Amino acid sequence: MDDDAPPVPMDSSAIQSKCISILGSSHTGLGASNTFKLPTEDRNWVIEWFSAFEKIQGWKVYTLEQDFKYLATSTAKTIIREISLPVHQKSVKPVNIGGVAGGTKFIKNGIIYKLATDVHLGGGTWMYGGQSGQSDEYAIKAAGRELDGLNAYITAAIGSVRGSNEGLSARMRFPLMLLIDYCGYRIIAMSLLPILGKETLVYGSSDGGATVQASDQTVNSTMAVIGSSLGLGAHIVGGKTIYGPGDFEIHRSSDPKTDPSYYALDFARLMPPEAPSRDKSVRMKEPRSVFYKLLRPSLVANWSLNNGGKGLSSDAFTGWGKDDPNRIEQCQDVIQATNSLYNEFIPNLVKIFYNSVMWSNYVYWRSNMSGQCTPTNLQEVEDKFYIELSQEFMILTHYLGVNFRHLGKIRKVIRTLSLETPGNENNNNNHEFEERKKAWMEELVMSVIVARALKSIIKQEFREVFTDRMKDQNGSNGIQESEQPYKEIVVKYFNILFNFKDNDPKNTDFWCKNDKYNLKGFVSDRYRELFVNKEEEGDSVDLRSLCQMKMIFVYLTQLLGTQLRDPSGAGIWRSYATNQDANIQRVLFFKTDVVSITERVRSAGFADLTTGIKAFGDFLHTRKQRKNKIKSSIPVDREDEVKELKSLEYATNSLNSMFLSHPTCPLTNLYSGVCFYYSSLMIDEGEGCKKKWFLLQALTRLEYSSRGVAR
Repeated sequence: MDDDAPPVPMDSSAIQSKCISILGSSHTGLGASNTFKLPTEDRNWVIEWFSAFEKIQGWKVYTLEQDFKYLATSTAKTIIREISLPVHQKSVKPVNIGGVAGGTKFIKNGIIYKLATDVHLGGGTWMYGGQSGQSDEYAIKAAGRELDGLNAYITAAIGSVRGSNEGLSARMRFPLMLLIDYCGYRIIAMSLLPILGKETLVYGSSDGGATVQASDQTVNSTMAVIGSSLGLGAHIVGGKTIYGPGDFEIHRSSDPKTDPSYYALDFARLMPPEAPSRDKSVRMKEPRSVFYKLLRPSLVANWSLNNGGKGLSSDAFTGWGKDDPNRIEQCQDVIQATNSLYNEFIPNLVKIFYNSVMWSNYVYWRSNMSGQCTPTNLQEVEDKFYIELSQEFMILTHYLGVNFRHLGKIRKVIRTLSLETPGNENNNNNHEFEERKKAWMEELVMSVIVARALKSIIKQEFREVFTDRMKDQNGSNGIQESEQPYKEIVVKYFNILFNFKDNDPKNTDFWCKNDKYNLKGFVSDRYRELFVNKEEEGDSVDLRSLCQMKMIFVYLTQLLGTQLRDPSGAGIWRSYATNQDANIQRVLFFKTDVVSITERVRSAGFADLTTGIKAFGDFLHTRKQRKNKIKSSIPVDREDEVKELKSLEYATNSLNSMFLSHPTCPLTNLYSGVCFYYSSLMIDEGEGCKKKWFLLQALTRLEYSSRGVAR
């Protein structure tokens, strides 16, 4: 689909034809993809995992990852609960295995745990907070880049495996990794690798740049291919030519005779940094932002494509690149890429989102259901649409290379969007709907901003619970911290959010007053260019009037890992689903309404890809057997039909989960789109809305796959 074209409401047959046209094009490589291989290992977790992965043993991969997740999550929660205890009372004790940026480290069950906290470098300078002081929040952001970097690396490796570099890339392995958020802290859990420090290091540096390796030509060639596919440029670190950051490491196996593989680790700075702000006040607050504010992989890859294959240096603006004679040019390239983010990628995101087929889908639903449904049913349709719209926005934002920290800029572009601009006219020619669509987009973006800001504020208070407990050594009696203090913090903020007390000045100030003590000031400082005029920026405008409160509720509970009892959650949903005025029903939260603060766990997700492909293969096999029986006039068992449906359903769900977390992986998009397409074929024509929804999901994913990377 041409990104510049407005969405055209299509019937199911038209969407189906477009899906078939994409599937019929040669670039998808569906046939070849059925036997793709990926780099792979075990308890020794890594070897066991890669052995199953290479054989596409989907269920074994899934079971192994579930075992890893269970052990890693339970241990990570214990480490966090025991932060305030003296070392001799901790059940999992810290270890000293070198390295600074990763934070405090622990080892248990063949898994290394890195607790993301800022580290004092000496001389009043902190790793992430610089001379502004300790910043665990920035350390947590940097830890998130570790998983992002791993995902980018694996996606590039898949591309290499499917291309001409299979022999090299298939030997490059990586650790199992989880990102675990709990009670305001973040832990990276990573499987131990069969390596021996400097003895097995063949690429990069493990000692802060004192020594740098690029001694293995196989690895050098592989990294040139993977780096180029990511849009990374070669640069000099310690006299060696490197793709990626200087502290990215690749090791040979500790036993190369039995294991000829290579192992990559330390992915946190794989992507180049966003250029530091021109605003001196921002640079003062974030003096070391180049270590955690990075450009997204799809932006880097697209910038490279648009500049004749020229790559960006991962070490631009850092001391790692100081010895490269081209360091100034490399920094200028990153400035140019950052300007492209502001001036091209963000406006492009807004344009594509405005012209999304999701809008024509909504028009279709409203026009086909309005005569059949009650107002309550129609409201449910609108709620469903709003949730799907927000999901589409989240996926598109990262897919098109834009970071959520630029939501303020996104909202500004939405506000300045002209409905009369060519390419922005919706085919229904309904100006009222166009205005509503634009307002919906603004509300959605502001709701995400408020939810993310509240998450940061609440998690900071979570961490202060541990800080206060550490100061009170008498309280550190070996008993692990319960979740009760965190539940009380959640209840406090949920009552500020949803139990409006208009006569309470503190509540009103929280939403209206633009200063450092209140929410409005917090979002104004964090999201530059958020408010489009002085009136919005001032104290007279209530942030709640610019948001969808139900969206804040849904997103915030997800971000915090908060489980609520049904009465409070459902009450909020019912209230905010149908009311957006000052007379809205109040919902009062009590401590007992918060059941638990659960961990939020993210992974590379490639078990979903493997199990999804395996289940899809089972579906095709069962489908072929059933058709052969019909052709041979053999009765078809009900069991065969159920197995076919269940295999497709499982494949669709697994691949959709992978798609939601990795929308830039072409292989995921291809298989997910194909599964949704086949699912649409299983739906009766009488269920027109449902059939069209599945076809639209198929079309979205297949178009992503046909692009390869976002353009």
